[in-house]
Amino acid sequence: MDDIIFAAAYLLAAKGQLFLINRAERLAELMLLLAKYQLNPRRLRMVQPYADKEANLLLVEARACDKGKLVTEPPLIVYAAEGRYTKEMQDIYDR
Repeated sequence: MDDIIFAAAYLLAAKGQLFLINRAERLAELMLLLAKYQLNPRRLRMVQPYADKEANLLLVEARACDKGKLVTEPPLIVYAAEGRYTKEMQDIYDR
């Protein structure tokens, strides 16, 4: 992950955006690497397979040379109780 964040920091212009999908258990490592390479996390959203399960993925938007605040968005729930996609997930796939 270090190589990816380093390359992104090198390639991004000021205020350039980086979007990442990563395993939820690697959140601390990701935040440390973003800080190390002066990329500021702007948005964070956890992805849960079901509403009653822990998040297994995270979505992050980071920007180069930016001092904005981190916005934590509500979790994205993939499946409804009956094993079908939630409306939000279905809308994402229908785009």
